[in-house]
Amino acid sequence: HGMFILLILLFEVRAEEFKGSQDGSILKIGGFFPFSTSNGDDYYGGGVFRQAAVAAIMAVEFYNARNGSITSEFAQLNEEQCPSRIELEIGDTFSTPAGSFQLYNENQGKFHAIVGPARSAEAEPIAIVSSLDKTPTISYWATSPSLDLKSFYEYFSRTIPSDSIGVIAAVEWFIQNGITRLACLHVDDSYGQNYASALAVEATRRGIKIEISAFEGTNAQSIARAVDFVKYFRIFFCIFHGVDLPLILNQAISNGMTGKDTTYIFTDAVTQADFQSLEPDHARAIAGGGKLYSSGVVQGWKSYEQFKFIYENHNDQTSAALATRLNEQYMKYTNTHFALIDHDHFINEGLNYPEANYAYDATVALALGACTSNFSTDPENFLQAIRNTQFDGVSGFVSFNDVGSRSIETANFVLENILLSEDNNTLKQPVVSQRWNIDHWEAAPNANPFIFSTGTTIPPSDTPEIECPPGHVQKDFKCQKCPAGSYQLDDSTCALCDGYSFSDHAGAQSCTSCGERSHIYNYRLGSTSRMDCTCEQGSYSRNFPISDCISCSDLDATCLGGTCQPVPSNSYWMHPSTLFLARTIRCRRASFCDGGREKMPLAASGDIIYMDGTGNRSAYCYDEFQIPHQISDRPNHWCAFGRSPLSPQCESATTGTNPQRRYFQISYLSVRSPVDNRKGRIIFTVFCFLGVFSLFLLINDVIRPRYEVLDVLLNCYQDIAMIGLNRMVWPRAFELFFTVANITLFDVDTYEPTQLWSDWSYPQAFWLSLSLPFIYLAFAVLKNMFKFFINKNVSAEDAILHVFGSTLQFFFGALPSLIIKVQSAFQCRRFYGLGRRIVDFNTQKCSHPAHKIRQFVALLYGIGLVLGLPLLIFLKLTRLYRQNRLCENNVLKVYGFLYKSFHSDALSWGGQRLMKQIFLATISTSMWRSPFLQTVLAMAVLSSMQSYHSQINPNIDQISNVFERFGLLNTLFLVVFGIVFSAMSSLDVDTLSSKDQRYERIGLILLFFLVQAIYLYQGLWYALLDARDTEARENAKNILSHHEEKPQVTELLDTFKGPPFLNYLKSKEFNQDQIQTLVMADEAIAPYVCDASSTNNYSHSLEATFYRHLDQSFPVLIDTLLSCTEERRTAAREVFGLLAKATYVQEISRFDLSLPIELIDRSSVLFFLLHCNPAHRREFNKIINAITDATPFLQAGKRRVQALKLALSLQRLYRAKFTERSLRYAIRRYSRTTGTKESSEEEKYEHLQRHSSSSYQSLRHFISQRVNSLTYFRIRSSSSSSTTAFSYGNWAPSFKNDDSHV
Repeated sequence: HGMFILLILLFEVRAEEFKGSQDGSILKIGGFFPFSTSNGDDYYGGGVFRQAAVAAIMAVEFYNARNGSITSEFAQLNEEQCPSRIELEIGDTFSTPAGSFQLYNENQGKFHAIVGPARSAEAEPIAIVSSLDKTPTISYWATSPSLDLKSFYEYFSRTIPSDSIGVIAAVEWFIQNGITRLACLHVDDSYGQNYASALAVEATRRGIKIEISAFEGTNAQSIARAVDFVKYFRIFFCIFHGVDLPLILNQAISNGMTGKDTTYIFTDAVTQADFQSLEPDHARAIAGGGKLYSSGVVQGWKSYEQFKFIYENHNDQTSAALATRLNEQYMKYTNTHFALIDHDHFINEGLNYPEANYAYDATVALALGACTSNFSTDPENFLQAIRNTQFDGVSGFVSFNDVGSRSIETANFVLENILLSEDNNTLKQPVVSQRWNIDHWEAAPNANPFIFSTGTTIPPSDTPEIECPPGHVQKDFKCQKCPAGSYQLDDSTCALCDGYSFSDHAGAQSCTSCGERSHIYNYRLGSTSRMDCTCEQGSYSRNFPISDCISCSDLDATCLGGTCQPVPSNSYWMHPSTLFLARTIRCRRASFCDGGREKMPLAASGDIIYMDGTGNRSAYCYDEFQIPHQISDRPNHWCAFGRSPLSPQCESATTGTNPQRRYFQISYLSVRSPVDNRKGRIIFTVFCFLGVFSLFLLINDVIRPRYEVLDVLLNCYQDIAMIGLNRMVWPRAFELFFTVANITLFDVDTYEPTQLWSDWSYPQAFWLSLSLPFIYLAFAVLKNMFKFFINKNVSAEDAILHVFGSTLQFFFGALPSLIIKVQSAFQCRRFYGLGRRIVDFNTQKCSHPAHKIRQFVALLYGIGLVLGLPLLIFLKLTRLYRQNRLCENNVLKVYGFLYKSFHSDALSWGGQRLMKQIFLATISTSMWRSPFLQTVLAMAVLSSMQSYHSQINPNIDQISNVFERFGLLNTLFLVVFGIVFSAMSSLDVDTLSSKDQRYERIGLILLFFLVQAIYLYQGLWYALLDARDTEARENAKNILSHHEEKPQVTELLDTFKGPPFLNYLKSKEFNQDQIQTLVMADEAIAPYVCDASSTNNYSHSLEATFYRHLDQSFPVLIDTLLSCTEERRTAAREVFGLLAKATYVQEISRFDLSLPIELIDRSSVLFFLLHCNPAHRREFNKIINAITDATPFLQAGKRRVQALKLALSLQRLYRAKFTERSLRYAIRRYSRTTGTKESSEEEKYEHLQRHSSSSYQSLRHFISQRVNSLTYFRIRSSSSSSTTAFSYGNWAPSFKNDDSHV
């Protein structure tokens, strides 16, 4: 004791002397010790590492004092050669890798070397970063074999042997005891993984069969699974911490893995404290086992005995001084305010743990290495010096191998025997039974032999009798599960699953079938996953991994099998992402839906592969033969450009790549918005709506009232627009054509502002369509109010009548579109898994409250306006017709657009047009399920209209008749095209892609557009002629209004063709005298040709009808009456009066005359010429002659035109039903007569009697009673007049002044 006190005093003095040393050769060492946990609690091994920290401080103090009482090498150091001293700073790692890394990061660059960290999990990250910083690190307790990898841990060393050396000793012990089969239970952390991996490699190399089973620390379920996995073994090597020991033993006892037949060998991760705290059942379970570890305690070793003596025999003063220095460092570097140890620690707690021995030796190795190297400037030289160090350490003789770990020659592994105490409930203090000696095990000095669980020195058998559960087979004395991909065939055989099934888990008694219409890729045997299942071609599965493959036989789609989803056929749509069964839907507009296998829609979920990092996604699906098919992630997929497959039937547009730049719709076309910002899109949308509404106004207020041919043409394109709604397969080239046609329907869907209102769809279009007539009504009111206040010539009555008339015309023009919108509210269809949805708005259910409101409004609107208003107008027009009031001025202004272009006996044609459009709209809206039926019914309606039109020729203008018939044929032509293209699209995709088929499609499309071009050209040409006529009338009106007299010749302007009348006013012959003639003629003809006259074309009276047919039968009659004598005009009036009274007027086709008189006024002009006084007739004749002479083409072709008209007149007479035979005789007589030769009255009468028809017999009897003499009935050509004249005989004077016969 006296010597010890002396040494201590010397230690204190030398230490005090060194405290003031500032020579710059100070080795700064960081001490990394796990004193506590991350939450501030004392670490369960905290006492162990407090001793290790004290040992490190002792090594520093003894080195700085050159005290060789424990390490003799310290006393041999030359002060000149080794002047360095050590400063040790200790920190708490909180027993976690994060805590270690934080401690290192806070002191980075401060230390020349590091002692620690303790645990392998903490040492690995520190070893990496310290190697990068070239800071030697030497651990006193980390044993993981992975730390031997110098490529990662170049500057790492350790004074404790690596587990890679420990497993050599462990495997050698098993072999020496005849054990050939064992199981390894390890915790699934860095320590357990590396130790178990090294053990497995060494055991396999030495011929021991080993089974590894890992578990998650402190996880009871994971531990139970791990123990169950090795329950048929009898020898267990345990690599886990003491905290997991009770859980392991609970499951082992439950499985019967205890008793005389089992032996457990533990590592040093389970401490003596862990063993002492076990319950009796647990203690008895591991009795007869052992603990194999690297011991830093070498009984009888001089350095160890001296270290232990000094450590355990400090006096109060010395122990207090050491405790104070340790606490100062601990509180300084761990930011705590409680003491780590007190001086009683050295008195009350002995040196019980080997960690302190290894920590002391680790500090010594750094100190001795610093003496033989330039540690402050050359870390690599410092590291090499450390590894070359050899000394008598506290843990035995210390040397390092080439990777810096404790060499196997100096490793001191021991095996402690775990035995029960006498009370059979607790464990004895374990004692070392065997010790490792270089390459073998030998009995420890003065130790008892190792006693196994059998109670003897003989280990239990490692080959027990095994009865395997279902799904297992016995192999190598162990029950093994049949591996995944196989099933148990018998007790010892596992068979592979066939090409139609799989087994996704080990221990299967049978394989799981892939299901109907599916198999394993390439029919491979031994599949381990349902992911290997693939659908056969012609089927698909919505799920991945594939479960049930569904047949495509009832779909209009292509199925490649595998993970590829169905691809809808051309003109069909299918929701690409629904989780329910696929259902293909015929698209409302077939050109929106491309379909086809060229653009796969998607793969089954889970089969998506991201190909690049740009945000664009490319993916593949795999067909039945595992051939990849690329899937485009663009919005179009198998929809047309700018249309989304997620939108029902590819209807709506989608957002482009730039979210601020969207698509908008112009009918069938999807167009990118030209502006990016929101304000610009608002302005653009307003202008688009104004543009569409302006087009509607242009059609309704300008084109239709002024240009009859264009009105007929627009009616044709309304029919075409409705046919385009039929669900036939239309080529995409027709999109622009249908877009133009939709404008004629007054369809608000012509423009869809989706670039501003992304949700714009059916509901918005529905409400806007229904409100469109009211919008126009408001516009008409404002326009006519403006006219009324600006133009004093416009009366309030005229303004009101114009408002009603133009609004009704707009309403009837928009009626087909309104019918479609009203009917669409009641069209629903069932989508599989989604319920009943609106046909034109599949995202909303038919039962939705908002749609119920739409249906209610549509019902009221349809009954009240769509059907009710036309019906009321029809009844009113019928009443007016019976009253012969259709020619009244007020009636014409309001309702004239419905009938003014038709013959009075064909006024119903307007209603038939309307019924045709109602039928076509109903067909396109309500029969969407059957495109073929739509086609048949449309053809039937159009064909019947074409046939009826050919019979009645309803239009006054013959050109309009021709155009309307051609328009009906054109619409039929379109229907035939739809049938042809629908038939072609139903063919196989490969057939459609052939060159011949492409040429045929292109040829048909070009033919169709050629027909349309001809039709449009002719229509525009005749519209141009109408425009010129209108312009000429306006110019003529301006000429007259600028004349001094300002003559009022309104009726003449309405009676004559514009260009001839304008030529007359511009001619040199037009002078002041002729103004009076114009005025007189206008006054004379006005009562006869005004709209309210009894013979106007709008009148259906017998008189009006007779004179219309009279003009049609005798096209040159007006010419004759203008130039004949007054006597013959009187006779003609009497003859035609008798004919009108005695016969029924029959329908006879007419022919256009070249005389510049409006067709609509010809019957009134004829009536005027027959009944006016001679003076009026003479004045009117002057005007006609003047107009004829002023018109060049009339002068040049006068003779030819008159001859043509005479021939045509004769042809009409030949075909006439009344007096047919007699007039035929007169024509033949005329063709044989020359000069003025006449037949006798008797011959004429006999001939008429011989050849008369029954209708003429009535006429003959009527005339014979009233005519005194019938001298002749002659038709001649007047050589003295520019016109062809009819000469009539004298008639009974009793009829001369009788006008009441009409």
